[in-house]
This record gives sequence, structure tokens and C-alpha cells, in this order.
Amino acid sequence: MIFIKKQHFIFLQKNTFHKHLKVIPYSTCHTPYRLKNMNNTNTQFQLITAARNMQKQALCTYSNFAVGAALISSDNIIVGGFNIESASYGLTMCAERVALYSALTHGHRHFTHIALVTNTASFPCGACRQMLYEFCSDAQLIIATPTEIVTSCSLQSLLPHAFAQNDLDITKKG
Repeated sequence: MIFIKKQHFIFLQKNTFHKHLKVIPYSTCHTPYRLKNMNNTNTQFQLITAARNMQKQALCTYSNFAVGAALISSDNIIVGGFNIESASYGLTMCAERVALYSALTHGHRHFTHIALVTNTASFPCGACRQMLYEFCSDAQLIIATPTEIVTSCSLQSLLPHAFAQNDLDITKKG
């Protein structure tokens, strides 16, 4: 599976090894890879391109609402995900959580950006906002469509007064 199609991007296929890449096991829903020559504009472009590629793979048989997401970790690894729908609607998984869970499964714990691509420039649902806040609270969220970047914001501004780990500290109760 070729993940990125631009000439200055990294091409990564199953069982392909590159000296400059941190090798991570292949998965059917994402292909993590390390970025090189990072600057803010290049990073955002590559991240959004990864999210757009994920959107094309969305399994959205019931809603036809394709969503792609991509996270970049603090060690410059991009991990993507797409929404996966089930006939039992409650079992449907959003793209943001698929990308997040994939990244966490591969040992990434700190993230700088997340890109979300939908045809309507939609923001994350409540469940995704909560999970992203807990694991990516310092990250920037980029909202895009297949053809343009619409806006960006911090995850902290997206979910003010969030319930988080420090709220569970029983020593605070008095």
C-alpha cells in the first residue's frame, strides 16, 4: 500500500525498510512513518495529505460520511486512521480515535498536531474530543476538506473545562 504520492514524501509499502525510518509493524488501517526535513508548513501539508489519504479508505457504508485523521507524534511519526462503521451503529469507530488508538498501541504518547479531513470541514464528536484532550491536550487540531484547510485550533480550546486524570485524584477531595 503506497501511503503518500508526492515525490518529496516518503513512500512506504508493507515489508519495505528505509534507513531513515523507525520501523513499526504494518497495519491495515494506518502506515506510521517518520518525517524528515520538518518545518511547520511542510509538516502540516504532509499531515493533511495523510488524513486525506485515510479519508479515501473510510468504511462508511451506512452514513457515507468519510472521515480521515492523522496524528503526528513528538518524535515525528505520523499515524493515520479512518472511520469504521458497523451495522450495530454503537460499535462504529471515529477516525480520530482509530488514529489515536493506533498511535498509542505503537507506543507514542505525545502529539503535536492532528489533522481531520471531512467533506464538510466537521469538528470531532464529543467522545473524540474527550479522548483527544486526554492524550493530546497540547496538540493543534487542523480541520480540512479534501481541497482546502479550513481552520485550526488548540484541543484545549475545543473542550474547555474538560474532565481529565487530575479530576480523579481522590486526595483533592476534602
